[in-house]
Amino acid sequence: MVGSTVDPLGGSYYVESLTSQMEESARGWYEKVEAMGGAIAAVEKGFYLKEMADGMYRYQKEVESGKRPVIGINKFVLEKDVPIKLFKGNPEAERRQIERLMKVREERDKGKVEKALAEVRRVAEAKVAGKDENIVPSILEAVWGNATVGEIFGLLRDVFGEYRPEAVL
Repeated sequence: MVGSTVDPLGGSYYVESLTSQMEESARGWYEKVEAMGGAIAAVEKGFYLKEMADGMYRYQKEVESGKRPVIGINKFVLEKDVPIKLFKGNPEAERRQIERLMKVREERDKGKVEKALAEVRRVAEAKVAGKDENIVPSILEAVWGNATVGEIFGLLRDVFGEYRPEAVL
C-alpha cells in the first residue's frame, strides 16, 4: 500500500485512511471473537487454529502460483543446492548437563523445594477453582529454591492438564 503512492507521508489523509482500514479490520476480528463468547470460547471452538490453517493454506497457494514472490523460493532461485551443515548434538555435553542436574538435585534443600512446589500446586489448584491468584511469585520461589523446570511444569500439567487442540479441517 505505502509503496503504491508517490509520497505516502506527504499527506496525512493517506496515512489516516490506512490507519482507518486497519482499525476496521481489527474491529471486525474483535466482533467475530466476541460473537463466539470471547477469546476462551474462540480457542475452545478451534477458531484461531482454523484461521491460522486457512491463512497458511492461502499463503502457500499464493507462493506456488507466483502471486506472492518469495526470494529463493519462487524468485531468484539458486541453480545449485547449497549444502546445509546440520546440527549434531554433543553426547559429552549432554552427559555433563545431566551430571550438573543430578548434582543440583543432590545438593539443594529438599524441604525448601518441596515447600515451594507445594505452594505452586496450591495456587494452581486455587486458579482451577476460580480464585484470582497470581501464580508467578510461587513459580519464582520454586525456581530460586532450585526446583527444575520439569518438576514445575510436571505439576502444572497435573493440575491444569495438557492442552490438546482439536483437529482443524
